[in-house]
Amino acid sequence: MALEQKILQILTTPMVSINPTTGMEFGSMMPQGREDIEAAFELAKKTNRSWAALSIKQRQAYLKRVYNLILEDKQEIAELISGEQGKPVPEALAAEIIATLAILKDLYKNAKKELKPQKLNTQQVLFVHK
Repeated sequence: MALEQKILQILTTPMVSINPTTGMEFGSMMPQGREDIEAAFELAKKTNRSWAALSIKQRQAYLKRVYNLILEDKQEIAELISGEQGKPVPEALAAEIIATLAILKDLYKNAKKELKPQKLNTQQVLFVHK
C-alpha cells in the first residue's frame, strides 16, 4: 500500500476507545489532520497570551470557576474516567477528581504567591552564564 493510501486510511478510520474492564467500545472519534492540529496549536498560543495578560485576581476567578465546575460535575467526570480507563468510579473520584480539586483549590488560594512572575535559576551547565 502506498504511503498516501495509508495516510488516507488513517485519517478516514475512526479511533475507537475500548473500556479495558468490559472490552466494549466506549467511544470513538475521527483522527485530526495536520491543519486541525496546527489550528489547535495556534489557538493554544493565542489563549496563552490572553491568560498571561490577566491579572492574578482574574486568574484566581477562572481557577475557582474551574474548581466549581469540576465539583459540580464530579460524578459524571468520574464515570467518564471509569469508562475510558476501566477504574472503578470511587477510585476515579479519589485518584483523579479529588486530587485535581485539591490542586486547583491550593492554586487559587495561593495564586498571588504561585502565579507571580519569578526568575528561575538553572543548574544546567550550558546556561550558567545567563
